[in-house]
Amino acid sequence: MSWLEKLFGTIERDNEASQEIKLDPTANQNVVIDPKVAEYFKDFPDPYREKVVQRYSKREGIYQLDFFRDQAMLNERKMVSRGIFQQDRIEHEHKLKEIEEQERKVQDKERIQKNLEREIPEWEKTLQQYIPLQADDIMALKLFQTINLSLIGASLIWVSLSVTKK
Repeated sequence: MSWLEKLFGTIERDNEASQEIKLDPTANQNVVIDPKVAEYFKDFPDPYREKVVQRYSKREGIYQLDFFRDQAMLNERKMVSRGIFQQDRIEHEHKLKEIEEQERKVQDKERIQKNLEREIPEWEKTLQQYIPLQADDIMALKLFQTINLSLIGASLIWVSLSVTKK
């Protein structure tokens, strides 16, 4: 057995032995609970402890490396000693993002409804089949941009075909 096999065999055994699988009812997925993390956060308040243990036991992203995970856990403990719960901040930011997303969807629906209700000339309707508009686009500006890009493309093709080798 080479030294690499010994090293990786030890790592695999340690990882398998130090973790147990529990079912997380909120996420509907298996969560691997690391006993080291559970022991580290044993003195935290109960609902917060469960969330923190699950977050640091997932080993996602940079937390796959023990050094970074341990530093983050230490930082978490320092913040809690000051009375700042990062998990609450994360959940609050997540809720704010959801609210902003819902507001954006409502605004988009209102813009679409407003565009559908306004009187659209027949020439604009036929152009919309070929040149789709976004919520805040103006047909004249979009038409101007399309014509300019078409002329640039045509001129580049003309120049490339008309150049003669010296």
